[in-house]
Amino acid sequence: YSIDKEESINAKALSIDNISTRLNVIHLMTDSILLDSMMKHPGTDVEIDAWFSYYSDHTELIKNKKIELQIKGSSTIHYPLKSLKIKFYKKVNNLSIPILQVEQLLPNHSIDQLKKISLRNSGNDFYGTFVKDISFTDLAIQLNLDLELSYHQPVQVFLNHSFYGLLNLRTEKDDNSLGKLLNVDNDDINILKISHIGDGQEVLEFGSGDEQIINLLIAAVENEDSDFLLENIDLNCFADYIIYEDLIGNSDWPYNNVELYNVGANGKFRFFLYDLDFAASTDKQFVEESGYNGFLKKLYETLKTDADFVALLKQRQKEIYNEASPELFQSIVDKNASRIENEIPYNMSKYKVPNNNISWYYELERLLEQYEIRYHNFGEHYHLR
Repeated sequence: YSIDKEESINAKALSIDNISTRLNVIHLMTDSILLDSMMKHPGTDVEIDAWFSYYSDHTELIKNKKIELQIKGSSTIHYPLKSLKIKFYKKVNNLSIPILQVEQLLPNHSIDQLKKISLRNSGNDFYGTFVKDISFTDLAIQLNLDLELSYHQPVQVFLNHSFYGLLNLRTEKDDNSLGKLLNVDNDDINILKISHIGDGQEVLEFGSGDEQIINLLIAAVENEDSDFLLENIDLNCFADYIIYEDLIGNSDWPYNNVELYNVGANGKFRFFLYDLDFAASTDKQFVEESGYNGFLKKLYETLKTDADFVALLKQRQKEIYNEASPELFQSIVDKNASRIENEIPYNMSKYKVPNNNISWYYELERLLEQYEIRYHNFGEHYHLR
């Protein structure tokens, strides 16, 4: 990356009309007192009514669509630029009014209808590249992995006429959003989540649907019931999911950021890939030798008693490794960085994050180096080189 020049920007003077951007723009209007209270108490899980407008090339595509607005995240809720969750009172037809456009969808996925979206500050990569999470998501899409994930595009956001920041518009992963993604009735979706509660400890959380179905799965994992698990886990999905998380070295997993679901009483359980902002942050820790002994590790070890699943793991591991080259990842990072190269200075101006262009380019180069090291070590560890 090379530096041409750095321009001085007055973020306070920015408006929807004068911002120079190639990105689409979102304007959120809400009661200023309620907004101020929500921002000062981000951990209270408060929802407030707001109105959503959407601009493309300074043309208003959506005007004052009623929404519920909420702060999104855990530790990142204390960042100056907070992630936001948006729930439309009436769903958006993304075909007739395209607020989210992507180049590629995984098979059987749809973004034609949107009920909930998030505006994400890139999580723990907020102070880094701002593109790590979405780049590892795009790598999964390029590899055509057999799993579910969140789609994205960068947008500039205004709150009550004031510039708020550059954020990533993301699809969500709750039952309603999964229903829209998969074109199924969200009432039929059963979700299990795994979250971190500190000191490497996890908690299993019932997300939605039929709790009895979720409890049967939990019991099967605890009892190492291989017959039940081989019958009720989508093995191709699980293989791709576990291999990919292992390949990218996501250190905020597997005791956190795990969601699996099935559809109906007889659907096989599949996995949702998300929150990859801690990927490539570990060099040499691998799934098979991890000290973690929670739900996913028990599921993994039980399924590995089946010779056919072991053969599938080895085959997919080799295929994914051969395709997920550092060169492919660099092309993805370069593309995502180029989309916001002229946009991120607005964040620099308001939040001093990153400090300057040099800092941002350094973080991008560092991400590429981290992935190349992880990729090399993964190949050495599993004898794939």
